[in-house]
Amino acid sequence: MALIKCPECGTEVSSEAELCPKCGYPIKAKMSDKQEQNKKITAEQGVKEGGNLSSEAASYEIYSGIISGGKSGASLHKKSSKKFMAGIVAVAVVLIIFFASTNTLSSEEKAQVADVTASIDAIGTVNKNSGDEIESAREDYDALSAKCKRHVKNAKILSDAEKSYDQIMADDAAKLIAKLDKVTVDSGEDIKVAQSAYGKLSDSQKALVKNSNLLETADDRYNEACVKEATDAISAIGKVTIDSKEDIKKATKLYEALSAKNQANVSNIADLEKATEEYNKLAVEDAEKKIDNIGNVTLESADLILKANTAYSALPDDQKALVSNADVLQNAKDNLDQLQKAEAEKKMTLKEGDVVATPKWELTFKGAKITTKITPDDTSGYYLYYYPSDDQAYIDLVFKIKNVGTGMQKISNIIGDSSIEYGDQTLFKDPNLYFSSGTSVDAVYEWDALDALESGTLHIAFNLPREVMSNKEAVTVTISLDGKKKRVVVRK
Repeated sequence: MALIKCPECGTEVSSEAELCPKCGYPIKAKMSDKQEQNKKITAEQGVKEGGNLSSEAASYEIYSGIISGGKSGASLHKKSSKKFMAGIVAVAVVLIIFFASTNTLSSEEKAQVADVTASIDAIGTVNKNSGDEIESAREDYDALSAKCKRHVKNAKILSDAEKSYDQIMADDAAKLIAKLDKVTVDSGEDIKVAQSAYGKLSDSQKALVKNSNLLETADDRYNEACVKEATDAISAIGKVTIDSKEDIKKATKLYEALSAKNQANVSNIADLEKATEEYNKLAVEDAEKKIDNIGNVTLESADLILKANTAYSALPDDQKALVSNADVLQNAKDNLDQLQKAEAEKKMTLKEGDVVATPKWELTFKGAKITTKITPDDTSGYYLYYYPSDDQAYIDLVFKIKNVGTGMQKISNIIGDSSIEYGDQTLFKDPNLYFSSGTSVDAVYEWDALDALESGTLHIAFNLPREVMSNKEAVTVTISLDGKKKRVVVRK
């Protein structure tokens, strides 16, 4: 027994092996064919040298070593044997040269083989993310010539990886499909996911999925479940009352979510239509009743108006048009809005003696007047005062202020946004500030401040045209005092 190289892949194998263990090449059969060919060549040579010998006699003599007929036969046998051996050697040399030439790679081919080998090795452990690596390796391998393919030693790894990857992908799809064994109205997304996963499989991968029949029937089973849910919801409405809104809404939503084909399979749709009509009539009557319950509008009517408005707003537009007393509701809302606004203004309006308390300041309202002088607290003797230009007058808001904080506070920080309603005008003005203590009064500048617990009189003065002193126009000041919005009615 000798070792030879497989003519197909170059792997060393026994000369007596039936097949190459690497590529499956039929070693023994091919060797037998070549031996028969060599024997035939040698036999023909024997006939030419032996003269009168027939081809059958020559062949018999060559392979058995027995020739009858004297010395000439023996001589022919010896010569033929030598020729036979020479022929075998020649054929062997030719085969060696042939196989060597067909298996020798150029440097470029060696590089191609190395790249493909590396591409296959790069696949590594196969998982569901290995698809691109496997596909790339396969494309690289298929692009090789037949000779180069024989030199890729890890080709089996590629085919095994493809099989493993196909099984992994098939198993993943099968797991998703297995969830569809029992289909309910909540299975819609699971069906889509399973269909998507199965649809992405190749034909060979799909053949590995053993439960694909569940996917084929999933849509029909899902549609049946949805139709049943809608049908049951309609049946659950029962006798229609003013409290049936949510039941009707649920049934309607389920029915409208169905396809036209599935809607046609809802056997009790007429019941839903009848229930909807009955409820709409009751809802209109309920809104009218709640509007009638409002009565005379007061501040305490807010809850009744809210209930009536909620009932009315819940109606669709075509049903709102059927509410006979809708105008009563609108008037009630307008009246309540005016009352609430007046109440808010009332709570915001300062009266003499009212205190505005904040974490930093305590401000006691002392009064308001239209004047041409800002005077100190004590005017019994000599005193100084401030006055505007000849065509101007002051709206003077007077407060007793006290710093109730723990440190020095700037006086100007007390004043925020302010506006004046003068007749039918709304004026936005920044006031002038004056601080008085005893017989003195001084303008307040940005840096002026009071120490903790220090107090005095603050004049908040707005300039208006001098005509304000003689006309009868209403004057109201809205002002933010240390963040609290307040209102002062100077003249009604």
